[in-house]
Amino acid sequence: MSSSEHSYRAGRRKFSSSLILSLLGARLMAFPLIANADSFPTRTIRIVVSVGAGSGGDTTVRYVADLLQEKLKVPVIVENKPGADSWIATQSVLQAPADGYSIILTSLSLVTVPFTNEAAKYDPMEDIIPIGMTSRTPAMIVTSENSRFKSLDELLGESKENSNSINFAAYANSYRIGVKYFEKISDSKFTLINYKAFGQVINDLMGQTIDAALVDGGAALPLIRSGRLRALAIAGDQRLGSLPEVPTVREILKKDYELFVWTGFGVKKGTPADVIKKLKSGLAEVFSMGEYKDYFRKNRPESDNVGNTGKYSDDYYRNEISKYRKIIKSIEL
Repeated sequence: MSSSEHSYRAGRRKFSSSLILSLLGARLMAFPLIANADSFPTRTIRIVVSVGAGSGGDTTVRYVADLLQEKLKVPVIVENKPGADSWIATQSVLQAPADGYSIILTSLSLVTVPFTNEAAKYDPMEDIIPIGMTSRTPAMIVTSENSRFKSLDELLGESKENSNSINFAAYANSYRIGVKYFEKISDSKFTLINYKAFGQVINDLMGQTIDAALVDGGAALPLIRSGRLRALAIAGDQRLGSLPEVPTVREILKKDYELFVWTGFGVKKGTPADVIKKLKSGLAEVFSMGEYKDYFRKNRPESDNVGNTGKYSDDYYRNEISKYRKIIKSIEL
């Protein structure tokens, strides 16, 4: 055998050995990933929320987290990252590994921000996978108890007589969109005043610095019951049992208008299917607990207790994205 042929065969053997070791190494590296998916969870899970600590949404998420950790047998903590209309919280989850240990609180703000803020470079349809929905609450159009407006018809009448004469407040991306869409379908023109928080809106509303506001119905209800606010209309598909005398916007305008403040949970695209299945199973167990249902009835009587981790939850999330993508294209923000 010539020296060149010997070198050739030795090189072939060396290449074959290297290839086998590489393939074997790749398969061995895959085993921990499979094992991790099978054993999930093994450490702390965090739920990132875009609202401040102590708010109504935060309190409910913390209650769910406490029950969920009992089902998953690992700590489940809540991280508050308010600001930028949920973009800061969403970014935190999207920058984390797609392993199920980072969960985002989904909401209307989360699905609308990419359509109104160029800095929010994510696609809610593609980059986030919904894993459950907790509740939805209709927004309300409210004014001060001392306001000159006793009905929505009166407010709309003045707006049409004197364009931009009414200061209309909103405090989050979803409410700003809601006001502008209401303006469009009611053929009115308001002066939109942007706020950062619900409390600021209420202070100025009761001080009559502003005339009206579109707000979370659940947060406004105690103030309406105490007589400090007046509800002009419900932005839902039906009247509330707790406020049967207050009509819906749909009744008044004879047009399809509604805005629900809803919350759910989602994970980053690429999260293993088995991990998603375990998270959904844990949430489904929480939603079915009598303790959870009792909490909801007592603390969120104005909300629809959706408590779903299946097709309804998935479809609702995706339908809201499609709906508001069209709405935002039809209005000027």
